[in-house]
Amino acid sequence: MLGLRKSLLDGTEAIYSSSGSDSIKVDSYSYREFMSDVKDQGNTMQCAAYSVAQVVEWHHRTMGVRRPKFDILDLYGRRSEAEGMSFKEVVSLLKDRYTLNGESHRIVEGVM
Repeated sequence: MLGLRKSLLDGTEAIYSSSGSDSIKVDSYSYREFMSDVKDQGNTMQCAAYSVAQVVEWHHRTMGVRRPKFDILDLYGRRSEAEGMSFKEVVSLLKDRYTLNGESHRIVEGVM
């Protein structure tokens, strides 16, 4: 979902042993460049909107967007209930549209 697809194996993949001299070992690795700052929803009922914002921003970072900013209030403002949202509603709203850096986007059949 949200652009994640199962990789199709074509036989060109590297195979690494979990032990022995042919193991690849690195001192460190970081996804920090793709991670956004932690968002604090405070005492609001916006947890679904906040969590999907992190996922959408991460996706756009991996696609080369330097500083993606998901509009949480826009998404939350389109909810059907007075407070809170279900994940199903969030996905439905993302298919309709979401706002990132002031521009409108949407997901289509698992592709952002």
